[in-house]
Amino acid sequence: MAISTGTTSRQAEWLARWALTGMMILGMMAWWWPGYRSWGSAVAGLTLVLALWLVARIVAADRRVPGHPVHLVMLVPACILAVHLVLDATGPARDVPGALRGAIDAAMIYWLGLLSLGVLLTQSLLPRAASHTVVLGASGAAMMLGPAAAVFAGPPAPVRPALALLGFAGVCVGLTMLWGLGQGRAPAGGAPNASAGPKPHRFLRGACIAVAAVAAGALTLAAPLQALLVAGIAAATLFVAGLVFPGWRVLLLLVGGTLAVGVVAALSLVRWVRQTLVELVIQAAKGTAFGRGEEALRDFWAGDSGLAVLVGMVGWVGAIWFIGGLGACVVWLLFHARRGHW
Repeated sequence: MAISTGTTSRQAEWLARWALTGMMILGMMAWWWPGYRSWGSAVAGLTLVLALWLVARIVAADRRVPGHPVHLVMLVPACILAVHLVLDATGPARDVPGALRGAIDAAMIYWLGLLSLGVLLTQSLLPRAASHTVVLGASGAAMMLGPAAAVFAGPPAPVRPALALLGFAGVCVGLTMLWGLGQGRAPAGGAPNASAGPKPHRFLRGACIAVAAVAAGALTLAAPLQALLVAGIAAATLFVAGLVFPGWRVLLLLVGGTLAVGVVAALSLVRWVRQTLVELVIQAAKGTAFGRGEEALRDFWAGDSGLAVLVGMVGWVGAIWFIGGLGACVVWLLFHARRGHW
């Protein structure tokens, strides 16, 4: 008996979805140390997911590709790096023994492309992501446990700040389950209805909050400066959300204001925090308007901040566009959530 086209497409999409989920879980648990093996594994996993996603789209004769403003955010830094790539490959440094000749510029463009591909695949394979509670739970747990284990059990290394930020991102992903747990199955073409399905058991909701709280506390002890950064971002997000969602305005503004007061108090009372932030600003202020591409890496080492490296490579223009664009994406997503396009 012949298998219908729709069935084959759904099966391929199901395989792609769980391949993406498995890659995220494995990556968070085992690929946290930068190296050729980790990067190669991540690229191979994304390539497999992309192939399965294309099979599902081809079989279904679906030519639609989901769009997202984050692609525009990455476009300007990629263009700046492309200019540096041409200059580094054709300039006087190309004849210097040991010169990279734009290899780092090309690698950065490549990773920006992979990041855009990950956004595209996640947006396409996990529509209305909050309804995929199993995927969110597994991914969030891996993003919390993997970095936390690496920070506490692994060697003290320059990757500690990045791992801490990744762990805090896992806390956010895990807490997103609370939104989808109480939602019923979405009707065709519509948003899920909270009254369409059973409410989650209180134990499951409480366990989700408890795990997130323990992970956030452990990461805060391991990386207090990164925790302060995350608290500031969360305060700004909650403040904007309070302006976007009128029904929750008082609560969101209250929680966001409390976090903001805590961040300001830490900045004003803890001396080493102020000193560290001043050093980061001074280091980042050495950048030019459009950066120096891979040549800027001569002045950095693995323990320098990501902001300093970003400014050094793509300049203040690329850094402001990138960071400001990510903030604009958050606001855009909040407005979409208010209209039910979550």
